Amino acid sequence: MKAVDDALASGKSFEEVAKEYSEDEASKDSGGVLGVIDKNSSLDSAFLEAALALEEGESTKEWIKSTDKTFGYFLIQNNASTQATLEAKYVDTDPYESLIQQHDGTIAGNAIWENANKLGVDFNGNEDLETIIKNFYAVEEGSDE
Repeated sequence: MKAVDDALASGKSFEEVAKEYSEDEASKDSGGVLGVIDKNSSLDSAFLEAALALEEGESTKEWIKSTDKTFGYFLIQNNASTQATLEAKYVDTDPYESLIQQHDGTIAGNAIWENANKLGVDFNGNEDLETIIKNFYAVEEGSDE
C-alpha cells in the first residue's frame, strides 16, 4: 500500500498506478475502471458506500477496508458521475446500456425473445430446444407474448 501511496504522491495518475499495482485482474488493465456503478451494483458494501460518496474527479483519501475478507483494501476514484462526462468518456459504448445490463441481464434476452415471437419463430414442438434458447437468453417466464 505504501508503494501505491508513494506513486500517487509522486504525481503518477490513478490510472497508471492501478495498472502497475492493482491486484484486481478484472480492472487492472483498464487502469482500475470498473464501469458504471450505482447503489444497486453488486460490489463490496464498503467499496460501494465509499465510491458513491465521491464527487466526480475525487479519490478516497484513505484506504477502504473490504467488508468481504477476500478483497482486502481499496483506493477509489470517481472518474465520471454526470451525464455529460459519462457520454464523453463512453463514446464507443453506451454507459446506460452497461448500467441496465449490470442490474437486469434479462432485458436483452427478453427483447430478442419478444421479437422472435413477433416474427413467428416456431420450434415445431421441440420444447427442449425452446427451453435451451430461453435459458441461454435468460428469458423470464411470461415473456411468450
